[in-house]
Amino acid sequence: MPACAGSPLQNLESAQQSAALVVSDGHRAADIIGRIRALIKKAPPRKDGLEINEAILEVIALTHGEVVKNGVSVQTQLAEGLPLIQGDRVQLQQVILNLILNAVEAMSGVSEESRELLHRHRARCIGRGARHRAGFRPGTEPGEC
Repeated sequence: MPACAGSPLQNLESAQQSAALVVSDGHRAADIIGRIRALIKKAPPRKDGLEINEAILEVIALTHGEVVKNGVSVQTQLAEGLPLIQGDRVQLQQVILNLILNAVEAMSGVSEESRELLHRHRARCIGRGARHRAGFRPGTEPGEC
């Protein structure tokens, strides 16, 4: 029997998706709490292999409400197939979070039709260990690495 709108099968799938999101958020919160504890204990930053695009997209999802509330459009141009980078995921995401929130705040005085936030990176910049550059300023293009 095919599932129709509001059917028990669709409700179960929706509940499973919601539960998966809750579990994912719980893991992220536990990781953040663990990093805060390590910071208080003055432990050295972690150097884990991480996928930079995933870290960026998580922060963009986290800031979605603030971005929408301020009428800002977020666009990304992320290089694909990048190798894992070594670093502390939480610290990297804190930097990205601060850049996004600062950009949103800076655009509050700009007319709404030109409030566009662009995050772009290139594989050759990251592969060479060059610093990560992002176009988080309104009306400007990011520089080359």
